[in-house]
Amino acid sequence: MRWTRLSLFYVAGYLLPAGVGLLFAPQIALRLLLSDGDYGNIFPPLAGMFLLGLFIIVVQLIRLRAEFLYQTTIIVRGFFCVCLGSFYYISRDPLFLVMLGIVAFGLLLTASCYAVEHKTPGIDHRTAGWRLKKKPSLSLNPDASPAALAHRPLGAGLASFVRLFVMYACEWRSAASIAKCDAKSYV
Repeated sequence: MRWTRLSLFYVAGYLLPAGVGLLFAPQIALRLLLSDGDYGNIFPPLAGMFLLGLFIIVVQLIRLRAEFLYQTTIIVRGFFCVCLGSFYYISRDPLFLVMLGIVAFGLLLTASCYAVEHKTPGIDHRTAGWRLKKKPSLSLNPDASPAALAHRPLGAGLASFVRLFVMYACEWRSAASIAKCDAKSYV
């Protein structure tokens, strides 16, 4: 899903400047977004903080090639478009129309790339996460891939943690008995 992944660079490209602008220069950023409303002194930097958080998440999706989450980004941006359209309808502030245009263009870009690449051979579309039919040949640890981690049973992480905890506890106990030290000598 090369083109879908590349379309997420557009999303990261608007989240970073919008987030930084709203966080550090909110009045200038709001003017650039054609806002004619008053949003106070706290709300624009708060929105900038959330945009920078979304930027970090999108960059991680790109970096990790988390293909099983691409459809989620399309759904979330569809929800954002509906909300931005309703905010514009309520307030008639051009800010929401500009934001709707920016988000909708990215949504159409990603959705069209995803629709084309979704029919690519080599992907099993019947499974929930659209995992690859054959495992990548260059993977050193296939269990550590994001797709493999997403499809592990819910208790697998907890079971691994408990096994590790018991193993280290046993090692510490055997080391303590060898050194003949007890807990009371440290108190």
